[in-house]
Amino acid sequence: MAEVKKARLFLRRGTDTDRIATILCEGELGYSTDAFRVVVGDGTTDGGISLGTTVFVSGGDVAPHFHTKLTTASAGGLAHTGDLAVFPALTYQNVSGGTVYPGPSATTVMLLTGSTPEDP
Repeated sequence: MAEVKKARLFLRRGTDTDRIATILCEGELGYSTDAFRVVVGDGTTDGGISLGTTVFVSGGDVAPHFHTKLTTASAGGLAHTGDLAVFPALTYQNVSGGTVYPGPSATTVMLLTGSTPEDP
């Protein structure tokens, strides 16, 4: 019969506010109890580096408020660089100066970066 060995792995855990103020050791894992994120430390980055990608999805016509909510989520540590935002496409001006009205099934996908976009 095969021998079964058990081990427990503990993660440093706490609120996202606590995580952001902590530098995790290289290879140390952390868990944000309010943002539901697992991060890994590199010994220098405040809060560690997020593992995986979170997608923020808006199903309705909420512009420009969806951008504001993403900015708030980023400031609160919930949205990280590399996360995705998906929302209905908005009317825009093309390079010729004409107005483009996207169809009802058109979608905009944004990759979140470290910079904060200006709200329209």
